Amino acid sequence: MKNIILPILALFFLYNLEAQQPKLYGLYYEFESFNDSLGTYAGNQYFVDINAQTALIENTISINDIDGVYLGNSTLDAQNAKYIFYGVDNSGQTNLVKVEINTGEVELLPTSEALPKEIEYDLQTASLYGLRYNGISDEFVAIDLETAEVNVINAIPNIVATVVGTSAFDSNLGRYFIVGATPSFENKLFTIDAETGEVLFEVTVSGNINELSYNVVSE
Repeated sequence: MKNIILPILALFFLYNLEAQQPKLYGLYYEFESFNDSLGTYAGNQYFVDINAQTALIENTISINDIDGVYLGNSTLDAQNAKYIFYGVDNSGQTNLVKVEINTGEVELLPTSEALPKEIEYDLQTASLYGLRYNGISDEFVAIDLETAEVNVINAIPNIVATVVGTSAFDSNLGRYFIVGATPSFENKLFTIDAETGEVLFEVTVSGNINELSYNVVSE
């Protein structure tokens, strides 16, 4: 299952619980033109602060090295003030991108590995997790934040596809949640132990569930 690259407009809103002033962050593509013959876009990519009450963009950080982003593949390290996502640069190279929120510094970590999806950051262990398709089923993986190297923790043979935007993470107990499709095309909510990759719960989903978020404060 391929990830979707969106070069036109990408706003991924994440709430920074650690900031003195609550903030919404996201990515914004300022469209300028479209080349019909090449089928390419021209414009500027920005990391932005959004005022939650007015929906106005208050601060921008240019990340023009990035031409496209992968939907469902952004997360926030609130403790270290870093916004993390996967993007494609001007040369077509996929990168793990880290934006330092306070300084505006942008770090690109090129990767040639099969792309993880539905990435989530664990505030307790300072680790980045996600899923990756191995050609047969998904694997639960950890992504090195210094090298972008992907390390397989455990295979999840009962997940063969996932719904974009259905991952969430419980940093208190180290649990990763995802809605995935089984080989029999049944949608289930999976709860995965982040340390071992073991599936703790696998429950059939009735109806359509998406855009999951976990409230760690409620525990």
